[in-house]
Amino acid sequence: MKFNFRDISLFVAITFRLAWLVALPLWQGDGHFDAHFGTAALAMMFTPAVASLVMVFIVERPPAKAHALGLWPLKPAGRLLLGLGLGLGLVVPVALVLAALPIGAALGVYPADYENLSGFKMMLGAQLSTSGQGELPLSIEMLVALQFLNVLAGSVINLVPALGEELGCRGWLLPKLLRYGQVKAIVISGVIWGVWHAPLILLGYNYRLAPGWLGVP
Repeated sequence: MKFNFRDISLFVAITFRLAWLVALPLWQGDGHFDAHFGTAALAMMFTPAVASLVMVFIVERPPAKAHALGLWPLKPAGRLLLGLGLGLGLVVPVALVLAALPIGAALGVYPADYENLSGFKMMLGAQLSTSGQGELPLSIEMLVALQFLNVLAGSVINLVPALGEELGCRGWLLPKLLRYGQVKAIVISGVIWGVWHAPLILLGYNYRLAPGWLGVP
């Protein structure tokens, strides 16, 4: 398969432009408080897949398109099953979420008040004030418990839209970068994937108590 740096640059350009185009209404509206934020974020997750499909079916047009998209062959089977087990078994996602709590507290991203949950109360208070609602519908302890349940449920529900990211960034992009070496491929693809989130992160998504630019790296 013919390969050159232009293909990677074109893929990145298409992905980033589509991501910003999808997020543009949020920037013109209420940011991460916009009523259409969930729809825009969901649509944005498919932009790497769209870019990879453009590359495969319009730009490159290889004979083995499933192979070019990283969909085939499914091997090594053992590693594939292990990855699916860790992902669908929620081991890694839950571990990362739990690890983010003490790390964020140590870096001063939020107040680590695990007894009174003041940081979580402050965030909920801001959301209620913005939406014009009154008191919390449930106790603060119940809402915290629901957050952890959301992590478990969300990891499964988000599997389909997450495939949009995987198809583009891991299925198409990563194999191209592997020709530069494994370490460089992982670092470069990670940077591209991280910066791709900028349209939402800069709005304060995920890191609402910290400057948006701090969350992009």
